[in-house]
Amino acid sequence: MNKLKIILIGYNPQKLGGIESFSRNLKKNIFHKLHYLFEYDEKNDLYVVDDAIGVLPYNFFCRAFNRISSNRVAMWLMKRYLKNAFYDLYILNSPRYLHLVPELSKTILIQHTSVENWWRSKYKFNENKKLLTLAQKAGRVIALSEFDKLDINDRLNIPLNIIDV
Repeated sequence: MNKLKIILIGYNPQKLGGIESFSRNLKKNIFHKLHYLFEYDEKNDLYVVDDAIGVLPYNFFCRAFNRISSNRVAMWLMKRYLKNAFYDLYILNSPRYLHLVPELSKTILIQHTSVENWWRSKYKFNENKKLLTLAQKAGRVIALSEFDKLDINDRLNIPLNIIDV
């Protein structure tokens, strides 16, 4: 039996935080062969996680260059990695990574914050209508609650039939 090859994109699971803990627990409890892809490969991390790929070293030069480029360097490297690798399923911790995914129908987008913050935050949609158009084509969107499911549909016009709680 073939096992699905799954990658979770965004947020270093080796760090401390809610989304990071969610990411580690997804691997520990559900998808044991889960791979991770994120911007910075930080050393001396709190948690050791297998199959974690940071595309840039965490140093002053890379961080400055990436910041000056408005994160384009990291996004380009992540997109290049995904283009050269094959995955059956892409799980995204943020909509900011939607443009990296080769097949949106194989994407699960997860809401980790309020719909208002999800839309406005520079680490999420950043009020970007192009990302919103991509989100409307995602395979699935996971909402935090039934209320958020309706709010996502109402505010962001993401079809109800692709939103799960």
